[in-house]
Amino acid sequence: MGKEIIIRVRIDEADSFVLSNLEKKYGMTKSQILRESIENFEAVRENKMYPLRMNRLTETFGDSYTLKAYGVVDADILLGKGFWAELEANYHIKRDEIVRFGSSILEMHDNLLRIKGGSLAEMQTCLKILNNKRRKGGLGMSYYSIEGEDDTIKTFVLVSYEVTPKEEAVIVKFSSMDNSVTYELRPDMRFESVDAICSSLQSKLTKAVASGYTVKISEYFARMYVMIGYETEDEFEMDQFTASKL
Repeated sequence: MGKEIIIRVRIDEADSFVLSNLEKKYGMTKSQILRESIENFEAVRENKMYPLRMNRLTETFGDSYTLKAYGVVDADILLGKGFWAELEANYHIKRDEIVRFGSSILEMHDNLLRIKGGSLAEMQTCLKILNNKRRKGGLGMSYYSIEGEDDTIKTFVLVSYEVTPKEEAVIVKFSSMDNSVTYELRPDMRFESVDAICSSLQSKLTKAVASGYTVKISEYFARMYVMIGYETEDEFEMDQFTASKL
């Protein structure tokens, strides 16, 4: 520690009242509060509040989230509390989502998130809760995944799907922003008519999208069929169709 220099600071009664409240709230002396304020003065002015610590918010989630902006709530910077952060997710959900933990609240719309209040640990816990709900199929996500015959799985954001009945077959198309896949489904012993295929498909897809489940597609063209439906921890709803890929 370098040589200490004593500085006399004049403050008014309002500032003294604030200092006294901060002293009680955090168990710190007035001089500690002022020293920390000096250390963080430039960071706050430049809107770069604790940049390394804020990056820790997303580092355990891989590339799932990108930190876009952050700051402090009510200028409360002591002990790393009172933060807000705006993030962008690499996935989309169809309905607004709210997660609360401790003093933090997370709000998600489409692929944009805002977390406000609480400590960094509480904010991270909100993200963990959100991710757990994702894994269990509990978010209104719009996704479809395709498992190929080589066991590779590719997942895409589901922008739209179309079920089109023809005279002797049903055409089903799944589209993302930059990709689409189309199958021709034909009647067989399991689904004996075009109407039966349409009814099964619409039922499964409506439930999957409304509930936020990922639509799953498994391709087995060596045997001329695909399976389409959804799967969660509690449900397995997959139908097998005689099919070809268009």
